[in-house]
Amino acid sequence: MLGTFITTKEHQEAWYGKTLKARGVLKKEMESVLGKNDVMLAPTMGTLPWKIGEMMTNPLEMYLADILTVPANLAGIPAASVPYGKIGKFKPGIQVLGSRFGEGRVFSLMQEIEKLDGRSK
Repeated sequence: MLGTFITTKEHQEAWYGKTLKARGVLKKEMESVLGKNDVMLAPTMGTLPWKIGEMMTNPLEMYLADILTVPANLAGIPAASVPYGKIGKFKPGIQVLGSRFGEGRVFSLMQEIEKLDGRSK
């Protein structure tokens, strides 16, 4: 619904144009970093996941739960998350981000992370 709102003629320049410019800046920054590095590692979530069946009551908190996965989508680069380590009962995820068309490196590193975590041989 928000996407429809910002693309209406009256809001297009005010919001849509600015959004496209911000996306371009992010894409350029990601390409710059990935031009110097094979991949990037980042947390998948800023918090530990909630329990199965547990509902979050704060809509903003629910929205922010996956906000760290958005930059890869905006930049158009491959990224995936793999569980790594352990905090209490939880296995937090680590996100692997690669250059455009660098899915092979992303998958290879994910496989190595699984080996380090003892989940794969």
